[in-house]
Amino acid sequence: MANTWEEGDVEGTLLESEKLLDKQREKWRNNIIFFLEHAAVLRAAGRFEDSNWHFQTALDLMDERKGDLSGQSQGREKTAKAANELVAVLSNLNVLPYTGYGYDRIMAHTYITLNYLALGNRELAQVELNRLYATQQYLVSEEYEKQISKDEAKIQRQQRTNEAKLVNAGAKMSVIHSRLSGVRQSFTGAAAYAPYVNPFATYLKALFDGTNGSKENAKVMMSKVNEFSENSFVKSDLELLNAGKEIESVTYVIFESNMAPFRSEKLTNLVIPIPVEVEVLDVNGYRTGRTRTEIVPFNFSFSWPKLNDKGQRNVNQSVISNGREITTELIADMEAIVAKEFNNLWPGMRNRIVLSVVAKAAASVVATVAVKKAAGSGLLGTLLAAGTGTAVTYFTKGTDSRTWRTLPSNFQICRIPTPSDRKIKLRGPSGDEGNLQEISLVDGNVNVVYIKQTSPEARMLVHQFKLN
Repeated sequence: MANTWEEGDVEGTLLESEKLLDKQREKWRNNIIFFLEHAAVLRAAGRFEDSNWHFQTALDLMDERKGDLSGQSQGREKTAKAANELVAVLSNLNVLPYTGYGYDRIMAHTYITLNYLALGNRELAQVELNRLYATQQYLVSEEYEKQISKDEAKIQRQQRTNEAKLVNAGAKMSVIHSRLSGVRQSFTGAAAYAPYVNPFATYLKALFDGTNGSKENAKVMMSKVNEFSENSFVKSDLELLNAGKEIESVTYVIFESNMAPFRSEKLTNLVIPIPVEVEVLDVNGYRTGRTRTEIVPFNFSFSWPKLNDKGQRNVNQSVISNGREITTELIADMEAIVAKEFNNLWPGMRNRIVLSVVAKAAASVVATVAVKKAAGSGLLGTLLAAGTGTAVTYFTKGTDSRTWRTLPSNFQICRIPTPSDRKIKLRGPSGDEGNLQEISLVDGNVNVVYIKQTSPEARMLVHQFKLN
């Protein structure tokens, strides 16, 4: 599906995303991600009402599973989560229900707003913008940080329980921790934003407020965007609002380009020699009251989530109006947004994986000590004789690499005075003079031309709406 999307084949992607959703619709561990994918593709196909239904379904499922926002429901999926935590620790972290990231929520609300605007329903767009703002305010609040801390504390408590089993079996935990702590992951994107901040979502609210009667709110929102952006068009809007002037007779071009980073699984193999204290038995298998330390090489094979850049070349959109060529400027880097949240949540992800490793190691160490007691011979020799090569092998089947793949890499904007002939030209991906697309602007005082391009080589998808 992601490959077809990158090629710009919307109809082909729609078929793929629909097949995937049909398979996953009732599989509540994964279905949020597939509702988001299908909703995004429906939006690209211009099916805005269908898109909103699927986005809202994804948001409802996120609300039900998280239950952390006022007025959200908490259903059977919430109560089932604890049981799945335990299963995931002992098998595959993908067993955990996907509850959605902060940027998933923000972008779902943002796209619903844009869909309502494309449908000409400014009243419902206003309602959705209020929901978007409330969600973003919650995600940057201390309350949300406390919720993350609670989740991490729960994982650490479970980890300590398993570590106690290892210590009781005679294993030295310091050896395990020193090796696992060296496994790190960091995506080196331009993470300039605070966690859970999306300047494009805030900019959309500022524009709407500025053109629909709430200029004071618009100033506040535009000032926030300006803090995260060197965008000259944002500065122009802010100057206009600060001067108390109307936003009028202007056309905005919004350019959504390329594809955001995605998670994959990175397999890590570690052989950790763990000192284990075992009892010394006499030739008849009776306890002597003495102990000795045996070094047991434990082979850990497990997966970490890795954040990958799509590696697409950066592109801008050129707009020609009244003989001038204007280029869009970055307003929100989705790579930075995804990376910032990934890195912010990484300690919790890492602790969950370490918990999984330690839980299995605890069971293995306890089992090997039991083998030693039963066999009455050297611990390491008994295990190697069994043909394992190393004493204990622990393999985790997978980590959580679920990602919303149809998100863009970035959002760019420009603003131009609406030309008297109400026509603009867009320069195509190749940049040559013969590759110009003329757009006749719809009737409106404040217009938006929205362009989406899934890769530099893909065709441009264009639609319009008016803010006023």
